[in-house]
Amino acid sequence: MWSGHPLLPGSAAVAATTARVIVGTSTGVSTGVRAVHMPPPAEVVSAAATIHTAIAARDNSAVVAALQTVGNLQSIDDINAAAGAGTGAAVAAAVHAWGDDVEVARAGCRAVRRMATVSENWVLLVREGAGQAVVAALRAHGGDEVVARTGCRALNVMAAAVENCVPLVDNGAHIAVAAAMAARRDDVGTALFGCNALYCLAGAAEARVPLVRDGAGGAVTAAMRAHGGDLAVARAGCVALRLLATAADNWVPLVRDGAGAALAAALRAHGGDQELMYYGCRALSALSAAEENIVPLVRDGAGGGVVAAMAASAVDDLPAVRLGCYSLFHLSSSPDTGVPLVRDGAVGAVVAAMRAFGSDGDVARVGCATLFNLGAPAVNRDALMRDGAGEVTVAALGAHRDDNLVARAACYTLYRLGEAPEDAEVLVRAGAGGALVAAMAAHAADIEVARTGSSALYVLLLAPDCGPRLAADGAGAAALGVLASHVTDMVAARKATGVLAMLAAVPAHRAQLVAGGAIPALLAALAEQVGDDLLAQTCCIALDFLVAGPDGGAGSDAHLSARVTDAINVALRLHARDDIISKYGRRVLARLGGKEAAPAASTPST
Repeated sequence: MWSGHPLLPGSAAVAATTARVIVGTSTGVSTGVRAVHMPPPAEVVSAAATIHTAIAARDNSAVVAALQTVGNLQSIDDINAAAGAGTGAAVAAAVHAWGDDVEVARAGCRAVRRMATVSENWVLLVREGAGQAVVAALRAHGGDEVVARTGCRALNVMAAAVENCVPLVDNGAHIAVAAAMAARRDDVGTALFGCNALYCLAGAAEARVPLVRDGAGGAVTAAMRAHGGDLAVARAGCVALRLLATAADNWVPLVRDGAGAALAAALRAHGGDQELMYYGCRALSALSAAEENIVPLVRDGAGGGVVAAMAASAVDDLPAVRLGCYSLFHLSSSPDTGVPLVRDGAVGAVVAAMRAFGSDGDVARVGCATLFNLGAPAVNRDALMRDGAGEVTVAALGAHRDDNLVARAACYTLYRLGEAPEDAEVLVRAGAGGALVAAMAAHAADIEVARTGSSALYVLLLAPDCGPRLAADGAGAAALGVLASHVTDMVAARKATGVLAMLAAVPAHRAQLVAGGAIPALLAALAEQVGDDLLAQTCCIALDFLVAGPDGGAGSDAHLSARVTDAINVALRLHARDDIISKYGRRVLARLGGKEAAPAASTPST
């Protein structure tokens, strides 16, 4: 199968976008905070002292009131004054002192959430223990709506500072969030804020494996299953799974936790959302990098989800089409997924993409490679041809003949699709011969193009009525070019000599082949690939045709005739047991009037 692709988008920029997706830009402030600049009231500056005094007095009501004052702050100046005066540490002390009091937990989470609305406070709050306090509140009261929602939102915002992610994870923030999400599995708000918190915690690469190991992946997929119809939850879940999937150690556990089914459902339900499709398709592509994941992903509906998302995308949305093609390419890289993917409509999706964006190199490259993969099961090839796979592959090869990756992928695909004679005729009528010849000329030095281009021409020539068109398209010259550049490569030499033998079977083609140097090229191949049975067979067959009659032949060139005779005698000696070489080799000698060399004398035993 065709697997791996050098143009698959990387993940370097994914983490950098984390804070922007839902919590806003790194310097922004959430809605509800007024950007006014006035001296902060005394109660704001003294909030930390008030909280500590109430703790010392064991005055529950005073603690809650002080925490509520911080939680209700409106201006940036007041929020900064409170945070700068050590209020984060005071809130942490209060939450820990009244760990079993839900009112303190609620007010404490609100206070931290309010101070975290200013990005400059994020690191300070975690350093003073406010993050750990929120974790403690979630552990003790995660079933409470206010604590669950506000606690997850507070952690979400603080984790937007990447340097906070590892300390928060070390304190069990992800475990507490997952537990709250499980306790309130029917609450869409907790699901949304929990997914947001988990994807922000995954902003640090070193946190991603611990997150999945401790159940974050399962929490996200459960939220997506329970609230899949909510776009915000689905989008946040896709972002979280994409970030978690950047760690190779997470690929198999995430699929085991249901990531494939969750992503597929999200793409089906909200595929027209560009942001969701971006992260959903990228997540699937990453997860399918683990070979053992590919079949389960397709079984869980990943292919159908991508197809549905591609269909729902805007007709001019090139980035969405690229992402869909990349995902289907990766999902098709197992021979066991071709049939279900075709059943899910993958061929039609790729063909439609290539028709709509035929000028785009990425779509052409990945589209051709995906069609090649989908054609691995022979049972799929009727569907491929019926849906236009051959037509768009020929068009891609013609439009991008100077693109080496397109040339390779398209040659592979045409080789596979042309194996049935009736399909070969369709391909040749669509211009496959000319496109292959042009690509082989443009990439004459590339061994992959030489091999697959020759192979494609050979299978097309096996169709009864394709020879004249392919000869006119320059198939003979293309094969001679391969032998000139790659005669030392056994695979390329075999296929190129096979093309020459097929063409030479038609008398009308022989003069052109001889004039182009076919006989010396065949002799060079015989000399270079000494001992190869298949190549010797095709060379003997081709030479038999080329030396036959006035339309070809080496008889008028005594030197060339002698070279042919010598080469045939060597082949007869080396392949004495091969009936095909014996038959055609002796026919060549008879046509040239040459004599078969006597067998080498055996050494007498003593």
